[in-house]
Amino acid sequence: MSWVNAHGGIAGHPVTLFYADDQTNPAVATSDIARFIQSDHVAAIIDNSQEDSAWISAAVSAGVPVIGGVNSVLGYTNPDVFPSGSTLNYGIAGEDAGAAKAGIKTEAIFYCVEAASCKQITDLAGKVGQQFGIKVVYTSGISFTAPTYAAQCVAAKATGAQSLETADANIVVEKAADNCATQGWSPVEVTATSEIGSGMATDPTFKTMVASMNNIPWVVHNAATMVMYAALDAYQPSVETSPNFGEQVVLEWANLVLLQDAITAAAPAKSAKVTAAVVKKGLYHLPAGDNLGGLAAQPIHFTKGVPANFNCWYYMGTKNGKFVWSNDHKPICAPLMKPGTAEGGPVLKG
Repeated sequence: MSWVNAHGGIAGHPVTLFYADDQTNPAVATSDIARFIQSDHVAAIIDNSQEDSAWISAAVSAGVPVIGGVNSVLGYTNPDVFPSGSTLNYGIAGEDAGAAKAGIKTEAIFYCVEAASCKQITDLAGKVGQQFGIKVVYTSGISFTAPTYAAQCVAAKATGAQSLETADANIVVEKAADNCATQGWSPVEVTATSEIGSGMATDPTFKTMVASMNNIPWVVHNAATMVMYAALDAYQPSVETSPNFGEQVVLEWANLVLLQDAITAAAPAKSAKVTAAVVKKGLYHLPAGDNLGGLAAQPIHFTKGVPANFNCWYYMGTKNGKFVWSNDHKPICAPLMKPGTAEGGPVLKG
């Protein structure tokens, strides 16, 4: 916010940012949100919480818009949540769209055994892949603590799978890829924003990687990211050299740009207070074609009472030991579903 306020604020209004760490604890998260609403009287809440289902009703009841939620089911089911990028109901489709563009026809999936949802998502991947002509030919659960995944690699290799998706933390994704390479199998690694680790750029097993991005890749330096990098250089230069620097930074920046565009669209008088109602008004009246200056893969727009439904993705790969913006810098869009529809639902025709 220091950069924004040093450059006149948003539509002439200075910005105050309140921050809290919910410690991945629903009780803490609920308490934080109550304070934001009742004591701080915030005009919007930026959602980077894994516990948003615990407090969303409080925000909605108070009329406070929630910006973010691309990695939450609320991002595509709750009309009072306003994502700044592709929504989670196209998560598998986004990966498969990029894989299909790369010529992939068969896929193996390793999934975490620590959470039942990993198996559920894997089962769903077989259904979604059919939309893109991709057949899941092998699946296997893997443990975070297993010393090696060699056995799974050998079994997957025997199926002739062209690609591998490991639904787990990025260190497991990298470990599985390297284990498989040791077994003489180096498939195309298909992954997504949350599964990317910094070591993948220089790891030869990821040289053909296809990674779907909710927003423009963080490695891009162009007009879309120019202000973000200028702000980081001026106020937080150490962030760019952190091993954790990645797409999450772009995602949060995109959330703030969406807030900025909403307030600008609402055009409150400089003497007027920016309230939750003002922000909501702007969110429903974003200018046509607003893709957040190129941060989003498609125009961002919202209709009152209708959940967000964003189905386009950018892609990242590797080249010469570095992450690069792939697919000629162009987005790929998955078949569109009715708003509020979960992944794997029927696509709209025509």
